[in-house]
Amino acid sequence: MKRRKNNITYLILIGILFFGFSGAFLCSAQGKKLLSLLKQLETYEEGENDNLVLELNAYIRSHRATKEQRLECERQLLSFLKTNASETAKMLACRHLRIIGTKESIPVLKDMLLKKETTDMARYALEKIPDRASDKALLSALHNSSGLIKAGIISSLGHRKVSEAVPSLKEILNENTGSSLSLAAAAALGHIGNSGAADALSLALSQTEGELKVQVAGSLLKCAEQYLSDGDNEQAAHIYDRILTADLPSSLHNSAVRGKINAAGEEGTKYILEALKNKKKEINPSCIEMIPECFDSSNIASVCALLPTLPPSAKAQLISVLSLYPDKGVRQAVLDSAQNSSPAVRIASLKTLKQIGDSSTVAFLAQYAASSQGEDQQQARISLLGLKGDGIDSTIISNLNSEKTPEIQIEYLKALEQRQVYSGKDVVFETLSSSIPEVRLQAIKSIKQISSPGDIPRLLEFLIKTENDTDREEMINTIVFTALKIQDPLHRGESVKTVLPQVQDPRARSSLYLLLGRIGDDSTLPVLRSGLSEKNEMVHDSVTRAFASWPTSTAAEDVLYIAETSNKPEYRILCLRAYIRMVEMEPYQRPEAAVRSLENALNLTERVQEKVLILGALQKFPCDRAANVTERLTKDGDVEQEAKKTLILIKDKLKKGGE
Repeated sequence: MKRRKNNITYLILIGILFFGFSGAFLCSAQGKKLLSLLKQLETYEEGENDNLVLELNAYIRSHRATKEQRLECERQLLSFLKTNASETAKMLACRHLRIIGTKESIPVLKDMLLKKETTDMARYALEKIPDRASDKALLSALHNSSGLIKAGIISSLGHRKVSEAVPSLKEILNENTGSSLSLAAAAALGHIGNSGAADALSLALSQTEGELKVQVAGSLLKCAEQYLSDGDNEQAAHIYDRILTADLPSSLHNSAVRGKINAAGEEGTKYILEALKNKKKEINPSCIEMIPECFDSSNIASVCALLPTLPPSAKAQLISVLSLYPDKGVRQAVLDSAQNSSPAVRIASLKTLKQIGDSSTVAFLAQYAASSQGEDQQQARISLLGLKGDGIDSTIISNLNSEKTPEIQIEYLKALEQRQVYSGKDVVFETLSSSIPEVRLQAIKSIKQISSPGDIPRLLEFLIKTENDTDREEMINTIVFTALKIQDPLHRGESVKTVLPQVQDPRARSSLYLLLGRIGDDSTLPVLRSGLSEKNEMVHDSVTRAFASWPTSTAAEDVLYIAETSNKPEYRILCLRAYIRMVEMEPYQRPEAAVRSLENALNLTERVQEKVLILGALQKFPCDRAANVTERLTKDGDVEQEAKKTLILIKDKLKKGGE
């Protein structure tokens, strides 16, 4: 048994020796790899051999899993800092020491603190090394430095929250008023944020001015936040009061008010209410901003009760905050404020009603929009459009059905259109029969957005019956818009084609032909061609204009035919221009074919205007034939200069195409 124990002991010793040797070997190999990388980085400058930097980053990241690995990396980096490597390379080392550095790094970094070339990188590393020795190194350097180096060390002491530095920072703050050192000291005291720092800053607040005073106040706010975080609301409130009584920018006062309310806890509501009631002092906007954090639906009425007593600017701000309270009492207070003489208050009220309004608000907004103008009217319409919740759309429909005032009817019609209330279609159709032209016209515009292809027969019925030119033109627009909702383009004109034979009135027939031209259903072209034989001059005119307005190139031969055969100059010109437009609509046709078509147009034209249009089209179809036609036009005195410019463009395109 004894011999067996000895054997076990022997094996354990062998294992320890083996793994110790192995670990030493691995550490040695690790050191050589890192040493090689650092050697290559000695002359590194920003932007040069960045792959080597990435390799170093990856290496150290993969060798910090154990304490031994981190320590080996740290030692190599520290040795590197003692070499003549470039400042940029040394900064790379300090970036890693910031993460893996220990107490062992501090002596080396401390020696770098007082040198201009290395102070920043040393501080960068020291700020994050979790050892009190870092604090001592910075404190020691503080007393032996000056200028920018000292300002940097002050900043690092602040970021590390070194409480032992407070007496020195207080002294610097008091002795260097207005310098970069005093500014740095004030900022550092704010980061430290303990009672000593707060006392030093409070004393300095009354003794400083300008930029330094602003910095002191900002740092005091940080101290107050620390007190709040620690639960010492009384001390925090004391600091906020000091800032509020000092002559400082409004942004700092605003922050102090927010802090004061937070420090008041449950009493914050009283603080806000008192501030709103105080007519001797201007209301700080932060008091109103803090309302959502202190008031809910159960006590917001106490705030609303003060709304009428507030000055316009505060009233407008409060109304905006009330948009967070969809409460009946709040809604009524905002409705009352919408009648205010201040434009800012009215606009704020209307915007808030968009957020908290319900079906009971619909009539108010419609009446408001109808009786106002400018920004008020626009905002009332926006709010009516944006109302959310149950019953809004049905209320608009119901109100329109019973409303007698034309101006308000128009607002309801616009609301149905903009909200796209398809269920309101029937009441809008009924409004088409209104005796008020403005109401009727708006109904035509509104039905455009909420109509469907199935409504086209009803729309055509109105078009046929109407005698008002404005209504007729708008209804044509509405029917075209509705017809284009039909997916199959060869069925879009079917309803018009069906009703046309039944209509005898020339004005109505003219409208239907114009409608066919605007819809552009190719299957209706035979109907339109037969219309050219119409004897009534008005109808014949509409047929011609329908061809000229055809939205695709399908009717190109038809308009060319009219241009060739019509005995009316205006028709020839109209259709000739339409023909040129339709040729241009086929950009991928064979250029020679397009030019041949444009030659047909050129043979028919007598005016300069059409020749210029043809030249513009020719440059879109560059080919030898286009160049030849254009060259002929350079001899036409009316368009000589325009033709020369076009010829250059065509030849340039041909040359580039050849290349």
